[in-house]
Amino acid sequence: MFKNVMVYRIGEGFAPSLADVQAALEPVQFVECGASQDKSIGWVPPRGEAHGPLVESVAGQWIMKLMIESKAVPGNVVRRKVDERIAEIEAATGRKPGKKEKRELMDDVLLSLLPQAFARQSTVLVWMDLENRRLVLNAGSQGKADEVMSALMNVMGGLSVSLIQTVTSPQAANGQPTSRWSERPCSSPAAKTPPACASPATTWPTTMCANTSWKANCPHNWL
Repeated sequence: MFKNVMVYRIGEGFAPSLADVQAALEPVQFVECGASQDKSIGWVPPRGEAHGPLVESVAGQWIMKLMIESKAVPGNVVRRKVDERIAEIEAATGRKPGKKEKRELMDDVLLSLLPQAFARQSTVLVWMDLENRRLVLNAGSQGKADEVMSALMNVMGGLSVSLIQTVTSPQAANGQPTSRWSERPCSSPAAKTPPACASPATTWPTTMCANTSWKANCPHNWL
């Protein structure tokens, strides 16, 4: 389900096969964080099926999914533990630890607490439309999108992209009858019959148009 969309133009010359993409993703499949690891990133089957393909092809459109797991220890907990260590050192040696030693204490405390921290997982769907040279991310922030693009470019040699900007910002277009993209204008939402949806990535992606009622006409669950 694509709820947030960031669209990129794929540069010329990038034309891998489905098998090439599958082979590129396999070495970087998702593995859960280790006991002392605060973050793990990797690819998972987009449909959630165990041992399923890491890239799905639907009518020539490719779907992938990146899993991001992170563990965080509350800062106040770390500071409290560090203060306790500092007090113990002062009581035992009569001296105050310097800045470098305090940083080392903080790192040690963080590593000792990470195994007890809860892991949070999030996923980002990636939709690749090579025919129209578009790459679509289900990312709600530029930071998350950059993380996904970095993961993609690390395994896909020759991939270059440029972010597609809208002529009208989403905020300004909210509630307006139309919204245009700099790549191409959107079809008139006044049309009573929406374009046929042959795949999760038609040439008229519903998320690119203010006419969100088109989503109801897509037989797939990707949008």
